[in-house]
Amino acid sequence: MSREIGGYLELERYQGEPYHPGAVALNSARNCLAYLAELRGIERIALPDLMCDAVSGTCVREGIAVRTFEVGEGLALPTDLAVSEGEWLYVADYYGRLSPSEVERARSASEDRLIVDEVQGFFREPWAGVDTIYTCRKFFGVPDGAYLVTRDGLRLGRELPRASSRARMAHVVGRAEDGSAEWYGAYRASEESIDGEPLAAMSETTRRLMGAIDFAFARRRREENYASLDEALGGRNLLAGGSPEGPYMYPLLVEDSDGLRGRLAEAGVFVPTLWPNVLAECPASSWARRYARDVLPLPVDQRYNRDDMEYVASCVKSVLR
Repeated sequence: MSREIGGYLELERYQGEPYHPGAVALNSARNCLAYLAELRGIERIALPDLMCDAVSGTCVREGIAVRTFEVGEGLALPTDLAVSEGEWLYVADYYGRLSPSEVERARSASEDRLIVDEVQGFFREPWAGVDTIYTCRKFFGVPDGAYLVTRDGLRLGRELPRASSRARMAHVVGRAEDGSAEWYGAYRASEESIDGEPLAAMSETTRRLMGAIDFAFARRRREENYASLDEALGGRNLLAGGSPEGPYMYPLLVEDSDGLRGRLAEAGVFVPTLWPNVLAECPASSWARRYARDVLPLPVDQRYNRDDMEYVASCVKSVLR
């Protein structure tokens, strides 16, 4: 586009710094994996069985052979973690619970061919010597966006096209003005459209919006809200422990979640099923299926305060009676 001066005003150019300076800013977390596949020449990879199908779908698209391993009790890595010669290992930080000792064990088992998925841990620092993936959409009201921190600072030697997100802004703006129900269809359409997006740089819209976020406030409020829910519900939570940094959600593990999400939605508390594909793919006896089915991920994000958390806790207690 030729230079333009004057005329109507567009979205402001906010001046805040990225939370992960020096990271590669891309259009989606799944394309962070695609970027690494090209950068590292990944041909084979081991994925946990508790994983969204977007990750395995990206592997298929990139021609990467996939092997799965079972997540253990407490969302831990298996004790017998084994990686074959030349194979890469993909580890997810579920709800910010991944420990440094687990990462070190994974690094050793994979001989540094390790990728850590911090899609649920935006505020965690990158793991030293490890390719680390973050997403923006699960933590902030933006239409796309992800960050990749490579272990050695390497980048592809080609310029990427920039993603366009103007067609995915309706639900972000619409919910701010009208609430969620009217724009849920647009949200679902936006999410589905990302599935087919090729590897690209983060959109200019998301880049600008991320520059307007008070990250210190968002992290602090998430931690306060998490603590409030743990204070109220920790005694009922079968997934004990953890004080994550700027948590994604509060993972409440119950004995049987059947019907609970619907009853909470009636009270205006919306609880997602994060890995619906796991319910179809994994055996009933697996920990992956248990956690995909019976963990209620309760919202703790920066939109809410202690009063909101008390309401959430009271709703949960009423449906658990």
